[in-house]
Amino acid sequence: MEPLPPVAADVQARVVERATVDPTFRQRLLADPRAAIEQDLRIPLPADIDIQVVEETPSRICLVLPAEHGPSEVAEADLGAVAGGMPLNIQSMSSTVRILDRR
Repeated sequence: MEPLPPVAADVQARVVERATVDPTFRQRLLADPRAAIEQDLRIPLPADIDIQVVEETPSRICLVLPAEHGPSEVAEADLGAVAGGMPLNIQSMSSTVRILDRR
C-alpha cells in the first residue's frame, strides 16, 4: 500500500511558505508543480491528481472554486461527519488530494 499523502491544507501551507522564501523552488513549482511538490515533500502524489499553480500579479487575481455538487447531493465524507462517524474518504482542496483511512 502506498504511503498516505499529508492533509491538503497542510500541503498547501508548506508549499506556499517554501515558495515565498525560496525563489528556486518557486520557479520549479511554476514549471512542474508535481515534480517540485513530490521532491520537496518526499511523497508520491496519486497519478490522477491534477496540480495547477498560478502566480498572482498586480493585474491577475486567482480564485479557487470548491468542487461542484448537485443541489441535494451530500458527499459521503460529509455524511459521516454529520452522523458523528469517522469518514473513510476525506476530500480536501477541491478533490485534489484524497486520504483513505487505513483501517
